[in-house]
Amino acid sequence: MRWKEIICVLAVGVAVGVGCGGSEESAPAGKGKMVEVTTLTGEKELIESSRLCWNTLTPVPEGHVAVPRPGLKRVDFVPVDAVGAYDYDYDYGGGGSVSCDCTSGTGCDPTYVGGSYVCVMREGCSTCTKK
Repeated sequence: MRWKEIICVLAVGVAVGVGCGGSEESAPAGKGKMVEVTTLTGEKELIESSRLCWNTLTPVPEGHVAVPRPGLKRVDFVPVDAVGAYDYDYDYGGGGSVSCDCTSGTGCDPTYVGGSYVCVMREGCSTCTKK
């Protein structure tokens, strides 16, 4: 995937504020456009852009790193100085996190694309929101 395409798709998604789900909404790059994403387990996937919930696009806050928590289907944003001592059972607060909720069906989780996290609707999910 070319970075210029990813940046263009993300910029259009943010500018238009396109959400996911609902027949009146469409993906910024149009149905059928494939976007390379990285799952919480670190695997690369090609996802149809209409499956990405662009209104949930969340950049990693400055001074924080993203710590994927695949078992919880969540990514935490942890202060850089806390990374070495990161405790998976402790809620650091302040940095935030991204988790997704399929509000119509099942199967929606955060994924990494172009420097940010976004919710992706999996098979069986037709509407998704960020928690």
